[in-house]
Amino acid sequence: MLTAIGIDPNDCIYLIAFGVVEVESLAAWKWFLETLKQGLGIENTYPWTIMTNKQKGLVPAVAQVFLESEHRFCVRHLYSNFQMQFKGENLKNQLWTYARSTTVVRWNENMEKMKVLN
Repeated sequence: MLTAIGIDPNDCIYLIAFGVVEVESLAAWKWFLETLKQGLGIENTYPWTIMTNKQKGLVPAVAQVFLESEHRFCVRHLYSNFQMQFKGENLKNQLWTYARSTTVVRWNENMEKMKVLN
């Protein structure tokens, strides 16, 4: 099952779309993303940010369907790379606080706190 979720102004998660496919692949993800794009009436992909994990076929499918969109990976995958160089519970907690920032101001504040830690 492939899913697309969103976050509303109250930071609540809601389901936008789902699709059932036989196997997770580039073709399946492209179909899902093209259908999503068409269903939402997205013509200009520039203002959209797509956040994903590194599932099979998903990264190239996003690059092909949402050409001008920002593409970010989920924090769990970011953290797996982060922890190789930056150790400690304080940095881990601050990374997650920083990742949950929902405004630019809050993001900058949390980034400054992380810089102080390391």
